[in-house]
Amino acid sequence: MATNQISPHKDTETLDNKNFLIDRRIRGYSILAKGDKPIAVSNEEFLVPSQNSDKKYKVTSINGWNCECPDFQSRCKERGMKCKHIMCIEFWTKLRNSQDNEVLGFFEDLNLTENEKNCPECKSKNIVNNGKRKTKIGIRQRYSCKDCQKRFTLEPLKNHLLNAKMLCLACDLYFKGNSLRDIKDTLFQSFGVKINHETIRQNILKFTNKMNEYSNKLNPQLSKNWGVDEQKVKCKGEWLWKWNLIDKKTRWQVANNLTQQRSIKEARQVFKKGKENLQKNKHDESFKDLEISSDGLYSYREAIRKEFLTMRRNSVEHRPTTSPKVKQWENMLVERFHNQYREFDKIRRDFKTEETLEQWGNGFRVYNNFIQKNNGSYLKGLTPAQACGIDVLGRNRWLSLLKLSLSPELDKQKHHP
Repeated sequence: MATNQISPHKDTETLDNKNFLIDRRIRGYSILAKGDKPIAVSNEEFLVPSQNSDKKYKVTSINGWNCECPDFQSRCKERGMKCKHIMCIEFWTKLRNSQDNEVLGFFEDLNLTENEKNCPECKSKNIVNNGKRKTKIGIRQRYSCKDCQKRFTLEPLKNHLLNAKMLCLACDLYFKGNSLRDIKDTLFQSFGVKINHETIRQNILKFTNKMNEYSNKLNPQLSKNWGVDEQKVKCKGEWLWKWNLIDKKTRWQVANNLTQQRSIKEARQVFKKGKENLQKNKHDESFKDLEISSDGLYSYREAIRKEFLTMRRNSVEHRPTTSPKVKQWENMLVERFHNQYREFDKIRRDFKTEETLEQWGNGFRVYNNFIQKNNGSYLKGLTPAQACGIDVLGRNRWLSLLKLSLSPELDKQKHHP
C-alpha cells in the first residue's frame, strides 16, 4: 500500500523560499531606516533609490508588482516573490495610510518628530533645511538655525561610522548572543555599510558605558528584597569572580563587580558599589527592613554587617540559604540571572583583560535593566526599569536610552517617578 511522504527536497526548497522572503523584507525596511524615501510618480508608479549607486529603480503595481532592479528580474520574478524595493514601497504605503499605533510608533523611531527638531546650540525650534551632507553611511539632512545661524545635523552620533540606529541594532544583537562578525554581516546586508568588527566592538563598549553612567543617575523604586551571589568567569585563561546584586522583585541589577578572590574585602565591594549607584549611604531610610538573601558564603555575613546597619531595630537582615529559617529557593532569581549571563558569556569563550570583562558586565547590566522584558508574575512583560518606575519612552528602547545618555541637560523629572 502506497503512503504519502513529504519529500526532503521540497522541505528544503520551502525553507529557502522563506529565508529568501525574510531577507528581502529586512532589506526593504532598512531602506526606510537609512532615510531614503521613495518618490511617488503616480498611484501605481514609484521610484526607489538604489543602495549601491545614485540610480533609482522604477517600481510599478499595474496588474501585479514589477521592478527594474536586477534582483527582481533575475531571481524574484521567476520565484513569484518581491524584491526589497517592492517591500519598501509596500511598507512605506502602509505607513502613510495606516492609523495603527504600532506601525506609527515604529515610523516615529525611524524619523525624528517635529518636537525633537531643535538647534543643539540654542535649543531653538526655528530651524530650516539647509542642504544635505554625504557621508560614508549615507546622505544626512543638514539644518540651519535662524536664531544663532548654526548649521548642524540631527544625528545623535557625531563623527562615527555607525549612526544611532545601526549602533542600537548592533547592541541589541550583541547582547542577545550574536558574534561581532555576525553583526558586521547583518549591517552590511541591511544597510549596505562595510564596518570592521573591531569598530563595532569599540562603539558598543563606548556607548553602553555612557548608558550605564546615565542609569546610575536615576532613582529606581526598589523593593525590600535583594539577592546577591557570585559566579566564575574566565579572563586570560584564568577564572575570576563576578558578583551580582539584584532586586528580586523588579529584577533591577543594583550592582556588579569583578574580583580575583571571595574574601570579606571583595564581598564588601559589591555592596559599596550598590550604594554608590543608588547615591545613598548605609544610614539612608530606604534601607530599613531590607532583606538580603545569599548562599552560605561566610564573607556575605561580615560584608553586610560592615556595609549596612544590622544591629538596630528595622535594620538590614541577612538571609543565607544555609539557615533553617530560610528556604533554599530564595536566591534562585539571582541564579537565573547567572544563567542568562552565561548564555551571553559562553560564546565569547574568553576575555583578554579584566577591564574589558568589567565593561561588558556593565553593558549587560544596561541590557538587563532597560531592554530585556520579563514575563514573570510581577513584571508581566515589563522591563526592570519600567517595574522600578523608570519608563524609557519609545518602541526602540536602545535608541531612547542612547539619546537620554547623550543629553544630560534634559529635564530629569520627565524620567523619574
